[in-house]
Amino acid sequence: MKLFSLLFFSSVISVTAFSQWTQTNGPVGVQSSEIFYVGNYLVVNGYDGGVFRSSDKGETWEPINEGLPTDFRCFTMATEKSKLYIATNDGIYYSGDFGDLWQPIGLADLIAFSLEVSGDEIFAGKSSGGFYYSPDRGNTWVLKDSPISPITNAQDGIEQILKFGGTLWIGSGSHLYSSSDNGSTWDKSELNLVVSGLNNADGDLFVSGNDVYGIFSVYKSSDDGLSWTPLIQTQETNVGVSGFMKAGNEIFISGVTTFYYSADNGLTWVSNLLPMGLAYSKKSFISSIDSNLFISYSDGILLSSDKGATWQKRNAGYRNHTINKLVKTTNAIMTLNETNGVFVSTDMGDHWKGVNDPKLIFARYIYGYDNTLIVSYDLEVYKSVDDGVTWQKIFTLIDDIVGTHFVPVIQLAGSKESLVLCTYKGLYFSENLGATWSFEPKSSFDTDEYLLESFVQQDTVIVLTSKEMFYSTDFGVKWQKKALPNDVNSFPYILTLDMLLSKSSILMSTNSGLFRSTDFGSSWTKVSCIPSSIIFDIEKVGETLILCTDNGVFASANNGIDWYSVHAGLNNDANVFSIIVTEQFAFIGTWGKSVWRMPTSELLTVGELVQIDHQEVIKPMVKIDCSSVTVVNSTNEVDIKWYKNGDLIPNETDKTLVAKGSGVYTVSFENSCDVKMSDEVKIGETSRTDIKTYNIITANEDGKNDYYFVDENLIGSSLMIYGRWGDLVYSSKSYRNDWSPDQISGGQYFYVIENQCYGKFKGTLTVLKP
Repeated sequence: MKLFSLLFFSSVISVTAFSQWTQTNGPVGVQSSEIFYVGNYLVVNGYDGGVFRSSDKGETWEPINEGLPTDFRCFTMATEKSKLYIATNDGIYYSGDFGDLWQPIGLADLIAFSLEVSGDEIFAGKSSGGFYYSPDRGNTWVLKDSPISPITNAQDGIEQILKFGGTLWIGSGSHLYSSSDNGSTWDKSELNLVVSGLNNADGDLFVSGNDVYGIFSVYKSSDDGLSWTPLIQTQETNVGVSGFMKAGNEIFISGVTTFYYSADNGLTWVSNLLPMGLAYSKKSFISSIDSNLFISYSDGILLSSDKGATWQKRNAGYRNHTINKLVKTTNAIMTLNETNGVFVSTDMGDHWKGVNDPKLIFARYIYGYDNTLIVSYDLEVYKSVDDGVTWQKIFTLIDDIVGTHFVPVIQLAGSKESLVLCTYKGLYFSENLGATWSFEPKSSFDTDEYLLESFVQQDTVIVLTSKEMFYSTDFGVKWQKKALPNDVNSFPYILTLDMLLSKSSILMSTNSGLFRSTDFGSSWTKVSCIPSSIIFDIEKVGETLILCTDNGVFASANNGIDWYSVHAGLNNDANVFSIIVTEQFAFIGTWGKSVWRMPTSELLTVGELVQIDHQEVIKPMVKIDCSSVTVVNSTNEVDIKWYKNGDLIPNETDKTLVAKGSGVYTVSFENSCDVKMSDEVKIGETSRTDIKTYNIITANEDGKNDYYFVDENLIGSSLMIYGRWGDLVYSSKSYRNDWSPDQISGGQYFYVIENQCYGKFKGTLTVLKP
């Protein structure tokens, strides 16, 4: 076994200039509460994520943020023909070309939560009461009072604002008001509602809101608010912002839980529940293209082609949310965000599209292999072989199997055609991508803890509880139990995030660091000399190990001894959650910055090392006595490992090793940073008569016979060299063929070699010097 070189580092982090990540074109997206159809585009307000538009009915989206400030927040939006207006945390911005380019039009210090454009007039309502008015498209602004300023109620800001005919209407957290002189004087409506929507259509005014009991209602006025006709009075409560749209005789209204449709101007209504499990945050807006309805909610977009009876996702992705997982199939790269589902790119990240989600609830895990994509939900698992266009249900948790009405799938893990579903009640196994399943109940495991995570590699399955690890090398037929490292026994605060398996070795990433075991979990070592303490994902490509961390991406070409940064192009505080590597590109999924890519050849190019403090590892010194080898200079700062003929000897970590047959025995000193120093000795089946001794040194610095050489079976023996008058000129208790007679003159000397196995050897030694 070769000797490992000694490495030193100091504590400066440097960044390689060799590799560069670039952001792909998605999945771009929105935390949407407003949607409009402008020109030939759907345009949505993405709040933290920006402003987005779609020219293909929500199939794909593009950001339209050119000219807007960095990291802006879009509070509200208004449209007029081809013109777009948004109120941000950095003022009001305008675009006259469907969002291709934005320009500021004032109010840089204003936070506006309502916005109305009517001809040349712009109204920007403040959350604290009052509003700004511009008669000339933002060239000049005037601050005006409203009947609710100064504010006396924390909910009494101007949430809705509408200019209809010659009347300005505002809706607050308590009342509806109108003004015929742009806010100089005000009238309070007799309609006593907490206003959630103001709309006009076909010469009528429509107001929606909650009454004193919180019940959601919608009213219509055809006489400028003098009288009101109720359209809907529902059992929904506390609807924050309701969507409204009127097209001919048809009226569409969205609340928090229910979608309402009337085909006869509100005389009769059909109501359908909106999909469960989506975060509406009491806000929704409605738009339409042809016969398709779109509603926006706080998690994205829904599409209905049947007047709101059924819905499917048209989400725009959430640029500002976490990419929880990346996987690859034969033709595509897939991403998962638990809130918004799965997005697919079939052109290496140039374009992204939301898949036809089989369930309008949160997707939990995805797995890709060959041409198959697997997606798990709380109680069901689906499979697609056409990149998410169509789906087949392949698993449902059944009550009489698990003994409960709600035992969700905790995790989906896979390796080629093998799948493992981890639930609180046990494990489900499939060896044919979900065509058939077998069940292993939790009672089969020697634990009182819940089964929390699973990892699969070929026939090896690892299952974790908060304190233990169970592993099987025959795909769940037989199990063995091992303890987790002490530092990860603190669930739910410390989580195992990923594992790499290789024969009997395990590399485990957690949000408490990186841990290594070379004996399948019998013992663990924390790898402390890594660039980050929170490791989200691990990947190995050939001999290169790659870590996704809260500080970026790092790679090692020598099994974690040295690390180099692969971080260029990312922010310094980038949280990288997931990585996949294809032949052409490596892709990373981030927290808040979507998906990035880099040519794989650049990822695997070793750059400038990240320099990290760790303790020096000294070279071991060994002593041999026939059938045993003893380390004479070990310290508490190193771990001792023994190898025979290059293979690790399991469970041998003491200072003394009793040899098991002849061979080359190596002892290695290793620290937690995986820095190693080693030495080796040979123990053979040799008799004393086979031992050779040597009696000449030609110390002429020609590189041949410059050192005193002893038989390899005598390495580690004691050696003494005497002059012709009996004076001791050299001695060693464990000689390693490393003495050169530099300090003595040429001539005749005497040697004495003592070995516990072969006894004492004496003789003359001639030193020849030029």
